[in-house]
Amino acid sequence: LTSSKDNVLRIWETKGFRMVDSINFGKAGLGYAEFISPNEIIGSNHYGQGFYYELFGRKPILLKGHTQAVKWLATLNDTIITAALDSTIRLWNK
Repeated sequence: LTSSKDNVLRIWETKGFRMVDSINFGKAGLGYAEFISPNEIIGSNHYGQGFYYELFGRKPILLKGHTQAVKWLATLNDTIITAALDSTIRLWNK
């Protein structure tokens, strides 16, 4: 899992280091991303939104509601938890 200033998140195969999927976040940028399972990624962009992504098929689901940058993400069963600089914690169903 890599990202850079081009705002593209890239998912790489560990054998052979071949890119297998990518997500372009455009102007929203990319703040943070991590795998929460072998096929799921959570992260945040620069617009105060979190996102949830299942590999190979869907567009990222944006978790809209924070008014400032998301600084922390976690999961608990089927719930995504986000905390932001707007002093709020939000719970999202996957």
